[in-house]
Amino acid sequence: MFDEAKDLLDPPKHDMLIVRFHGDDFDVVLPYCEVANGKFTVIDTDNIHISVAKENKVESVAMTYPSFTEVVEKTFDIKEIVSLAIQPAASYDIFKIL
Repeated sequence: MFDEAKDLLDPPKHDMLIVRFHGDDFDVVLPYCEVANGKFTVIDTDNIHISVAKENKVESVAMTYPSFTEVVEKTFDIKEIVSLAIQPAASYDIFKIL
């Protein structure tokens, strides 16, 4: 369970999503584990590699930036994300996805 007092440390304890929706003038920052059952393993210039826990096994998934953006939009049931970035756990790096 996410505990804001302990988990939103600088750098964050969890992988973070930084999202801005159309019409908003602010970003929403939330732990990726609250959005999907997985964690970022590698982020490169073209792909995001995610480790996903499924029924007693762990699968690796690689997605392009546009594919990842589409999955996040489906998760939020909205098609108007105007900015998307991720910050890996224990890192100061922020990767702009959209």
